[in-house]
Amino acid sequence: MQKYKLPQSRIYASYFSGDMSSCLSSDDESRNTLQKYIGAERILPSMSKVDFWMPGETGPCGPCIGFFLDCSDNNDGVDSVRNITDGKLVEICRLVFVEFDRQADGVLEPFQAKHVLTGINLECLAAILQKKESHYDLDVYAYVIRQVYWVSRITQVRLVLLIQMELIRHTA
Repeated sequence: MQKYKLPQSRIYASYFSGDMSSCLSSDDESRNTLQKYIGAERILPSMSKVDFWMPGETGPCGPCIGFFLDCSDNNDGVDSVRNITDGKLVEICRLVFVEFDRQADGVLEPFQAKHVLTGINLECLAAILQKKESHYDLDVYAYVIRQVYWVSRITQVRLVLLIQMELIRHTA
């Protein structure tokens, strides 16, 4: 965060707050560690099941913490966290604490050796650093978008919308 000069007052974090249906308790260790670096008012319990990572129905899994930057005009990250779909709070990083192996019957077997996976949302971080509204507006994509525009003769805005719709279609 310091390297990129992101304002500390706009950094928010989420942590896994537990799941009674899976008999998983809150990740208080992560919450307590986060409180050493981020104000408690900007550390929020799970926003969704995203804070417990699983690559599929079975296999390695574990609780997560996410780091977000409030990109709203009024620096109102708490409301953005509660309404994550408003686009004002951008996830820039996620840490996954791989602690369990989910069995086919849903049982979570603890791993003897635990691991941490780190995911950086590179496109979103680049958009923040370049002060862009969308990661499709990044300088690294500009040349490709211009070339497609000249070949297809459609407007750049329409092209970006078509690309976004195609990406959404393939990830849904």
